[in-house]
Amino acid sequence: MPAIKRWEPLFDLRTIRDEMNRMFDSFLADWGRWPFSAREGVRTPAVDVYETDDAVVVKAEVPGIPKENLEVTVEEGALTIKGETSSEEEVKEENYYRRERHWGRFERTIPLPEGVEIDAAEAKFENGLLEIRVPKPEAEAKKKTKIEIK
Repeated sequence: MPAIKRWEPLFDLRTIRDEMNRMFDSFLADWGRWPFSAREGVRTPAVDVYETDDAVVVKAEVPGIPKENLEVTVEEGALTIKGETSSEEEVKEENYYRRERHWGRFERTIPLPEGVEIDAAEAKFENGLLEIRVPKPEAEAKKKTKIEIK
């Protein structure tokens, strides 16, 4: 007598999910070691954006990029970091099994809050970390006025 097999739709969905995860894990394995993420063929550096009392601060990881290959601009209320990295070393007598150094252009645009003083922005580059500080306008001192009661 044949056994009756019951269909378990959730089991099939779990199987599909596991296969998709396995596919993406293998496809993106190399990207995890690279501090840039891929978006439509353009790499984007990882950034931290935060606000202090007096400035908006953007920190971008751009290891191995000389500062001459970096460009920081502000246009229409957005900060853009562009750069290019290259691998000029070519070793012809070696047989590579894996090459994980990448080259190409990258770009990242971060919107800025209204009213920041873009003309006073400063950028500092050290050990592969680009830090940009965009000052906020100084808050006007609150005036205290005594109102006479009539």
